[in-house]
Amino acid sequence: MAITAGNVSSTNSAISWSHNNDGDFLVVGYAAHNDGPGGPATYNGVSMTEEADMSVGAANPRCKVWSLVSPASGVNTIAGITSGNAAKSSGVAVSYSGVDPTTPTRTPTVVDAAAAATSFSDSVTTVADDWVVEFTSITHDPNANPIGHGAGETERVEDGGTDFAHGWSAIADKVAVGTSTTTSSDWVNSTGHDHCLLPIIPAAAAGGGTPIHYYRRRHMVA
Repeated sequence: MAITAGNVSSTNSAISWSHNNDGDFLVVGYAAHNDGPGGPATYNGVSMTEEADMSVGAANPRCKVWSLVSPASGVNTIAGITSGNAAKSSGVAVSYSGVDPTTPTRTPTVVDAAAAATSFSDSVTTVADDWVVEFTSITHDPNANPIGHGAGETERVEDGGTDFAHGWSAIADKVAVGTSTTTSSDWVNSTGHDHCLLPIIPAAAAGGGTPIHYYRRRHMVA
């Protein structure tokens, strides 16, 4: 079963927001400046799984990524996140369908508090037909300089804190074609950046597997 992307949502001034889920897997990323983000994030009151912690480095931004299998459908609230300055924070979320409910993700590539730069290119271990969900956060002025993405990537959502010099983040994704998949992002300037490449695994196709053959024994009467 192929993975597909669905509804998206974001916030640039709050630590909770509404998301209209139309999928079977939810990815949430949050970027804060100086303080946070804490968690765990919740959706409809259900705790999400922390996939990446990029909040321990000495430089900003400070970020985390969470996921949830089988999230409630419809409009519900993403909450549970703590941050000392919501005006310098941003949250982004994307719903996906067709994700394996038992083993939804592989080990991500995580870079915390990288130095000032204008781009990154990184890779993560994948299997063909995985989707690599790329969460990127930077500290810069996004009004003039939004985040760009590399070949084969589709950006789903991008937003930034109302104090636009801080906590700008985006989610993009790319279909894997082999055992290693590379994604990249670029921007004009920043004082620091974080990124997480999270492979999500497609559900097995219905009707797959090895067929079972049944044989009827014949009884011979002497």
